Amino acid sequence: MLGVDPAAERGESVVALDIGATVVLYTDGLVERRGRTLDEGFDLIREHLADLGGRPLGELCDELLERMVRGVPQDDVALVALRLSGPPDVACEKCL
Repeated sequence: MLGVDPAAERGESVVALDIGATVVLYTDGLVERRGRTLDEGFDLIREHLADLGGRPLGELCDELLERMVRGVPQDDVALVALRLSGPPDVACEKCL
């Protein structure tokens, strides 16, 4: 991670995801805006993702960016989304 003290303690967690689950990774520029708290940004992205969750990924990302940034980013924004689309194959199960 850029800008993080390498000596800082970090935790790790594992989350089981169901087939069809969507994972969205984003930079802070998507949720942080002047005049809005970080908690408000998190609440807003959760609300939008609940509404957009079933859409195709390209549409989900485009609409999420539009709703969150409203055409005027105040910081760099990066967004990656993926959806689990089928059962893992045998080789993948052995990796877990």
